[in-house]
Amino acid sequence: MERQVSITDTGLSMGLTYADFRPVPQYIKGYPMHKIIIDFNRDAFIKDFIQVMTK
Repeated sequence: MERQVSITDTGLSMGLTYADFRPVPQYIKGYPMHKIIIDFNRDAFIKDFIQVMTK
């Protein structure tokens, strides 16, 4: 899935990332699209992560 992702850079929610997942999201012209993973194989990810980090 691709969406535009924004990051709050002020206030109490500074650092919060968010994307518009509505069926017809509002797009900001010229703002990049980002791939967002919604579901993945958690066990395979953890196994690969540990293997990479312990090398």
